[in-house]
Amino acid sequence: VLKNNPNEITNKSVRRNIQSLEFFSNVDKLTKVLKLIKTAITLLESVNANLADCFFSIDFNSKYY
Repeated sequence: VLKNNPNEITNKSVRRNIQSLEFFSNVDKLTKVLKLIKTAITLLESVNANLADCFFSIDFNSKYY
């Protein structure tokens, strides 16, 4: 966005954050955490699952991220 349309984002703070190396690393970490939460909610909505299944899933999957 910043290369193709430099005038699209006018806020200097936002531009600085997007250009930092940490930004995309943090977005990647957040995506992984949200995926774990989504999986837990899906399990919880299942007829046969209980809360322990959800905690186990989050704990088990978090070790691989």
